[in-house]
Amino acid sequence: MAINTAAWLTGKHVRPLSVASAPMPDLKPGSVIVVTRALAINPVDAAIQTAGIIATDYPIVMGLDGTGIVHAVSDDVANVKVGDRVLAFTAGGTAPGGQGGTFQQYFCVDSKYVAVLPDNVKFTEGVVVTSCLTVASISLFDEKCLAFSRPLAAGQVFPNGKIVLIWAGATVVGSCAIQMAKLAGYEVWTTSSEHNFDYCKDLGAAHVFNYKRPGIVDEIVQTIDATGKSLAGAFGAHLWTANDCAQVVRRLGDSVEHTRAVGTVIPEGYGFSVPEDWPEGVKFCWLFNKSDAAEWVWREWITKALADGRMKCKPDADVVGRGLEFVQEALDRWSQGVSASKIVVEL
Repeated sequence: MAINTAAWLTGKHVRPLSVASAPMPDLKPGSVIVVTRALAINPVDAAIQTAGIIATDYPIVMGLDGTGIVHAVSDDVANVKVGDRVLAFTAGGTAPGGQGGTFQQYFCVDSKYVAVLPDNVKFTEGVVVTSCLTVASISLFDEKCLAFSRPLAAGQVFPNGKIVLIWAGATVVGSCAIQMAKLAGYEVWTTSSEHNFDYCKDLGAAHVFNYKRPGIVDEIVQTIDATGKSLAGAFGAHLWTANDCAQVVRRLGDSVEHTRAVGTVIPEGYGFSVPEDWPEGVKFCWLFNKSDAAEWVWREWITKALADGRMKCKPDADVVGRGLEFVQEALDRWSQGVSASKIVVEL
């Protein structure tokens, strides 16, 4: 019989995490149980521990990103099977009725958000993209958000002549968004620190702006306007970047609703609110819990895109150690600051 262990957050602001036994996840309809081989740190994980946000009941097992081997599948699951190498995204650590996130030896995931990990991609590489791929998919392609055309499953790229602005391109979400928007035919303009310009261009960005420059919004507006091309919309790939995007969209977006919209990484239903100075006429796109676009990306696109190399697991993984005992160190490493990297723990 399998025995589970987890890195528990036992109370608000408590550190370090406590590595202790945990119940085996229940195999519910539509679910998959995965033996964890790698997990990754996200900003929300660190914020739950240090700022005490989102979580209300303790103890909890955090973690959104996971890769590993399928341990069990419910009878109604057909997209993966026992023994498959997979990548997966789960919000089980904070969702009502969830069974914990990926900071454990065995985690349960909705089959809609699990896919086969190709043999050419390591566990520590695939785990970089899972949650951020999901976030980018919702904000870019969902009909309730920017409603961009989706990348083709077969891999062809047909440029459409439209510009998309992705603020914070060197973040993991931004890195996924740059690649996916480029593969969907959009001309990607992004922002980053100057030392990450080449990194963003290697991912597919046509133009990169230094977000630290004074007057950066004016600079972006003037530069895009000079091209004569239309702005399809903007995506703030970091929590505090939506307002800058909104100012650009306000000045360049045309009258079609989806071009006067800003995709965000801000989840719906967790006490967040639209900024008070949000410009009138610009749509604020919440990160929705359910998304047909994200489910399509997981079901039809990501395995093929990773297998043929058109989607890269970027930024590179920074592996801090092997074992759940290293999860607290990984959280601390993230809190010290990262740039164009993803903090990862092997199991």
